[in-house]
Amino acid sequence: MKKLLIGLILTIPFFASAQSLNKTLEPKDVNTALKMMGLEVFKFDFESVKDGYNLIVHIEEFENDSIIKHKKHQFGSWKPEAKVKELKLFSKISSNTTEIYWLSIVHPNGECTDRFDIANKFRKTHYWMPIKQGKIVYEQKTPLLFYGMAWEDELNGIKVLRFCWGEEVDRDMKNETLKKLEHKILISYELVK
Repeated sequence: MKKLLIGLILTIPFFASAQSLNKTLEPKDVNTALKMMGLEVFKFDFESVKDGYNLIVHIEEFENDSIIKHKKHQFGSWKPEAKVKELKLFSKISSNTTEIYWLSIVHPNGECTDRFDIANKFRKTHYWMPIKQGKIVYEQKTPLLFYGMAWEDELNGIKVLRFCWGEEVDRDMKNETLKKLEHKILISYELVK
């Protein structure tokens, strides 16, 4: 009995040290925490943009295929000596039932914050969806990402919420599932001389 008790006591440090708290935060940890608080951050690389082109950011709120609100922000051009040519978007959405959505746009030449008052009928689960990017496009409005409302569907007799998961959304936004979105906020860029 004494040997068994000594053996148990000697193994306690082995089991006690099997788990430890790792206090090191990785960027993914911070992003997850921000998302839980209703904050999301999106950064877009414009390193290859030609000098002299001015950036316009379009924010459009849609009901089905119709634009119900449009905002436009002009940021000017990135200076040739700029070390980083990027555009940052920060969204603040407290919950799926909140009335107010906030979107901040940050460019080296300035920053603006927009408020969207969401109609009661659209206060349902929404998700951010990045749009597949390619080469920089000039002289035309080009989608970056959107915030779209999920739709109800039925799976094996159970009502579920669906979104565009598993599908890549191209810049032409001709995906069939997008037709099921009753509400979305689309963010696009335009580079003009």
